[in-house]
Amino acid sequence: MKRSLFNLLAAASLGLCLCTSAVWLRSEAAAELLNYQNATLRNAEFVLSSRGDLALGIVWRSSPATAPYGLRYRTEATLNLPAQLRQYPRHGFVGPIGWGTWVRPGSTQWVLLFPLWLIVSVLAILPIVWVYRRTLGDRTNRTGICSTCGYDLRATPDRCPECGTAVTPTAQAPPPAASSAR
Repeated sequence: MKRSLFNLLAAASLGLCLCTSAVWLRSEAAAELLNYQNATLRNAEFVLSSRGDLALGIVWRSSPATAPYGLRYRTEATLNLPAQLRQYPRHGFVGPIGWGTWVRPGSTQWVLLFPLWLIVSVLAILPIVWVYRRTLGDRTNRTGICSTCGYDLRATPDRCPECGTAVTPTAQAPPPAASSAR
């Protein structure tokens, strides 16, 4: 059950990693904005990608907006999001991650900024672990290798000389070839 769940999470992480990589490549050519305006027209949430950065934001308004409500998508010329975030009166950066708040008459805007390379790197961890486990990490099924420490058991087929573990029948080394005396 644990292995199936891990395989499912690794596959989902790989899919998200590939999708985020595609967004990263597209963000170098044009800025893409996905905006949702709620029915009261007072709040809006948005996701914006441009020049390798991803901005998540919320806008609160004291009076209704003039824009229609619903989900909207548009592309624009590329924007330098970190430079725009530095224009906010209250902003900060911790490494590559930034945030900002801008209070204007009638509205407040809050933005969180991530570089897309960081998101791709985090999403790639599970698929890398999955590949490692499938190739190099699974030493318990190899014949002639200690299941505890990975020591070569060809010279001592009964017990591991490195850690002292008794060898199970599946981990026993094949018998040495008979030497031919001439």
